[in-house]
Order: sequence, then structure tokens, then C-alpha cells
Amino acid sequence: MKPNRQFICLLSLVLLLPGCREEESSSVPDPVTDPLIAAVTVDDDPQNVLRKTVTVQLREAGDVCVEFWKPGEEQRTRRIESSTESPEHRIKLIIMEAESSYTLRITATSGDLVEQKISDFKTGELPEGCIEATNLLPDFNYAFDGYIHVGDKASGTLYLLNDKGRVVWYEPTFGKSVICSNYDRRTQSFQAIIGFNPDENFTGERVLVVDLYGNILMNKAHTELENPYFHHDILMTPSGEILLINQVREEFDLRAFGGSANECIHGDGITCMDLDGNVRWRWSAFEVMTPEEDPDIFENDPEFQYPNNEDWLHANSLWRDEAGNIYISFNKLSQVWKLDPERRLVYRMGRQGTITLDDETNFSDRQHGISITSEGELMLFDNGYTNKRSRALAYRIDEQNRTARTVIRYDIPKEDFSPNQSSVYRIDTERMIYASTVASTVGITDNYGNLKWRYHLSAPIFRAIYIDQIQHL
Repeated sequence: MKPNRQFICLLSLVLLLPGCREEESSSVPDPVTDPLIAAVTVDDDPQNVLRKTVTVQLREAGDVCVEFWKPGEEQRTRRIESSTESPEHRIKLIIMEAESSYTLRITATSGDLVEQKISDFKTGELPEGCIEATNLLPDFNYAFDGYIHVGDKASGTLYLLNDKGRVVWYEPTFGKSVICSNYDRRTQSFQAIIGFNPDENFTGERVLVVDLYGNILMNKAHTELENPYFHHDILMTPSGEILLINQVREEFDLRAFGGSANECIHGDGITCMDLDGNVRWRWSAFEVMTPEEDPDIFENDPEFQYPNNEDWLHANSLWRDEAGNIYISFNKLSQVWKLDPERRLVYRMGRQGTITLDDETNFSDRQHGISITSEGELMLFDNGYTNKRSRALAYRIDEQNRTARTVIRYDIPKEDFSPNQSSVYRIDTERMIYASTVASTVGITDNYGNLKWRYHLSAPIFRAIYIDQIQHL
């Protein structure tokens, strides 16, 4: 009978702790005289210096546990278990720092046979132009075990950074800028809009979905999709479908405002599609509001890049909660709308919306990065356009009574003011992470805005996402 894999990794942990080794030695099988492990090789990934392939060749079928760590950082050991009927095991290693030495430990078992080998390997130098992070709080020594995801809006590439601001994972995006990106914990994949559509204002060129191992799950050009005008946000649903914000174009009779009887207006909506690009459903903001009731439909506000008829509401952020409700942010309205799973409007939170707030000064002045926290609160990054001061805001909304109260409100550091884009999300009940697009900074704070961690990045980013745990597949 083969020992179970939990036993294998427990054995490895015991051997890692010198103080326990002698005490526990009586329960550990002795290595066999005839080695079970025939060969171990560590090969570079020619496409990525932070990925390695470990090949373990056994003399007979068995199980393998692979562990690796940076010397001096044993508490951050990563473990991968492999069970196959073949004597050969191929294991991908990810999440490593560049130009660093690692210790590699292989534990193999087959029946009562147990053997362990320890070696080392080194990672290479990052490609030229990779993002760099500078610590803006050098007197702080704040550590965390998770990772921060950002995407380079200038030259492209998706990244994961560790608590030292070092790149531990990256994936090039074909030289195209990352307009926005998201992360799905279930599939451990990134969803991104990359490049700019040359035929339409501020919309994306391609939709890219790629997992942690570099496997491309979706890569569609705008010309391959039924609605080619996607922009600003993308996410994956629990069923593996993609939600995108997209432009919706419809004709309206706007003669009352000096337009024509069939004036084309560029509004916003949501498209749900599978990874092959097949559309599952669509929703349009025109189902809720109509330009025929907007006397400012042809206004060209200099504060915005395009006149209202070419960019009416300017949707910029999406969220889906566990119950299937969808939230969408509209920048020109300074509102967040909630749609139920049937895409029927539940409320419009914000200025001139349908929810009464306890203090109207806590309404956002343009916003990005909306989310629903684990406590059910609506959180957002208030760009603070008028007062030139960005804030983190969260509301507890009473849908039945159409009221809300502010549960989190703090100012983002003044030097991190961002009149557009940016994000803030909860990490847990005590910490939050924000990103300033204009300042190219990422910060971690407590619930009162006290900084614990703050880095400046060498490239602009749309948002920053905290990923608490990554499992090797």
C-alpha cells in the first residue's frame, strides 16, 4: 500500500526542522540501498525565466513530493505533490524571484520505499523593461504572504509582486498595453483587455485569458467578437464565462435637442461570452435610461475626453457577487448600479440615484474599482475629481428602505490623488489595498487609512489586486 501524500509532505516538514529530526527518526523509513530516484533534472522555460520544469524519473511507479525555497526563507516553502502510474513525473515550478538561488527537495515513495534528494537551482535575469517597484516606506518592515497583481498599461505584461516589491511571476502580453486585468481564484487565471482598438475610441484590441503556467485559454481580437467595442473591465464568472463592459450603439429620436430622428448614441452595456467568444447574453444601460430624456446629450464637457453622444455614461468597472448580482460603475453619473441575476435594476447608488445616503458629502465624485466586500458592503475608489483628493469609501446599503450609511471613509495620501482609473479593495477585515494610476503607486492600509506598505511602480497600472493564496496545480 502506498503512503498517502499528506504523509509524504509531513515527512518532508519533519526533516526540515533540525530540532525535531532526532526525536522523530524512529517513525521515518530509512532510505533504500537501491535508490528509488533514478534521475532529477531542472529545465528552464525558454519563454519565461520564472518558470522551471522538474522531471523526476523513478525506477518504478510511485508518488513524488517536490518542495523548494530560498535559503533563509524555509517558512515560505512551496510544495507540489505528484501522483501518477508512470515512473516519470514532470512538475512545473512557479512563483520565484529572479536571479535567486533555491533549494530543491524531492521525496519519492513507492510502497514501503522512501527516498529523498536535495539539490539547488538558480533563476535567471528578468527580461529588459520589466516593471520595478521602489519602497516608499523604507523604515517600515511590513510582510505578508500573499501577492499583488498589476498590469503594465504602458508596454504590457501581467505581474505578481511579493511583499518586497519583487516580481515573482510575469506573463508578456504580446507587446500590447494592459488596459485592465483581473484574476480568477478558482481557475488561477488572469483575464485582460490588451491593446487599443484602432477603429474606436478607448476600446480594446484583444481579450486575453491566461493561467499561471502560461496556458492561453482565450485570445480573441476585437474583429473576432460579435461586439468588438469592449473596454475598461473584464472578469470571469464561477461558470467560467467572461463578462465585459462594451459600447452599445443605438439610434434615438433626438430632434428635441437639435439632433436627428435617428441619432446614433454610444452607450454602455455588458456582454457575457464563453471562452470561444460565443455570446451568452447582453445587457444595455439603454434598458434603464434613454438619451431622449437627457437635454445634455450633445454637451461637450471639457472635463471629459468625448462629448456625451459619443460616450454617454462611461462605464468603467464591473463586479459580480456570490449571489449572481452584477454591479457596474458609471463615471459620468458618479453612480454604481446593481442588477439582479436576471439583469433587472435593483438600485442606482450615487448622486441623483435611488439610495439616500446618511451624509451626501460621502457620495463619490467619479469612481472606479467597485467591489462587494465579504461583509456585503459596496466599496469603491472615489476619484475625488472636484476636490482633488481621492478616497476609499464603503457603504452598507439597506435595499428595502432605500438608505445607506458610510462604513469606511478615508483619504488616499494626497500625493496619490488620481482623477481617473485606480482601485481600492479589501484584503480582509483589517486591511485594504489601493492603487493610484496617476501616481503609479500601490499601498496597503488599515481601516483608517494608516499606511503599512507603499511602493512606487515604474509603469502606470489600472488597478492592484491582492491574491492571498496560490496553489500549484
